[in-house]
Amino acid sequence: MRTGKNKGFGILIITLIIVLLMGVLSQGQNGILQDGLNLAALGFFNITASARSTPDSATPDEVRRLEKENAELRGQLVDYYDIVKENERLLRYFEISKKNPGYILKPSSVISRNPDDDFCSFVINTGYADGVSAGDPVITENGLVGQVSGTGYMTSTVKTALSPELKISACDKRTGDSGVLSGSAELSEKNQSALTLLGENCKIKKGDIIVTLGGDSYPPNLIIGSAGAVEYDNFDSSPYAAVGLYEEIKSLESVAVITDFPGKTEGDRLEN
Repeated sequence: MRTGKNKGFGILIITLIIVLLMGVLSQGQNGILQDGLNLAALGFFNITASARSTPDSATPDEVRRLEKENAELRGQLVDYYDIVKENERLLRYFEISKKNPGYILKPSSVISRNPDDDFCSFVINTGYADGVSAGDPVITENGLVGQVSGTGYMTSTVKTALSPELKISACDKRTGDSGVLSGSAELSEKNQSALTLLGENCKIKKGDIIVTLGGDSYPPNLIIGSAGAVEYDNFDSSPYAAVGLYEEIKSLESVAVITDFPGKTEGDRLEN
């Protein structure tokens, strides 16, 4: 009477192997991967539907057995989705590594947030045991999101690019105008920071791409966000441009830590 359960588990293993192979071979071709996922999901739904279909003559023991197997299959389906999600995440960071062969990346998951921090700091599930150090840049496939501010054995705290505590040398990719990215509570609410210390004759325009300048714990040309129009500070009339981050900080689920990159020195690291 265990044949149905063993068959279901065998199909689960085969399906996972196929999906993982498709993920590796497709190297980010979302259409092919999505077709595979849909087919795999259909197979799982067919299995669970079969487990739900019980003949009218089934005994109470048989009904309980089928219900138990059905519950186990649902649990396997949840595990399957987790594996697929992880596979897709690793593929995204594999693409970043291909474009930046000098980067050493440590994919990480966001496991908690500080509800009292206006600048959305968070904790990830990697620490110094994984090679992560204070001062390491933290990114997603959409760009820079912050910097590791402290590490434990298996966890790290990340201050985000919304925070005024981070001073990030950055520039306009189109014009070369440079300044320092620094946040404020008002801008943080809009998922923005500010490019400050700009020259009086800067040529930044709305929509320009802002990237890291490099040399201060960050490699050059990490994408940060999109510039707004140049404005002038009410306090000292200095020019600045609001920068909308390309990544929505409040909804982050996964990131990657750049633990090493060309040109990084020990002086770039913060103390743990």
